[in-house]
Amino acid sequence: MAVSADFLKEIKKDSGITAAYFDSQVTRLIEASRLELIRVGVSSNIVANESNVLVTQAISVYVHSNFAEDENEAARLAESFNSMKTALSLSTGYMTEAVT
Repeated sequence: MAVSADFLKEIKKDSGITAAYFDSQVTRLIEASRLELIRVGVSSNIVANESNVLVTQAISVYVHSNFAEDENEAARLAESFNSMKTALSLSTGYMTEAVT
């Protein structure tokens, strides 16, 4: 899934990252968080929608957790991402439809 320049800029801003030096790392983290959401059953179409506020927030928290300044903050943010991931995977409007 491609990451638009505007989305990259938004996620970096949310995470307090200003240097372009980290663009490739942030892009990989965005892609990893999207794949993790898909892995737990969130629809890939919804995950790819960069205007979906709930998905964007989860991705932002995931990226921020990888740039946290200390272990406690990183753990808190990782736990927050896991909670969001679980909630999204259990939400009817966000689930991948089962193949029967």
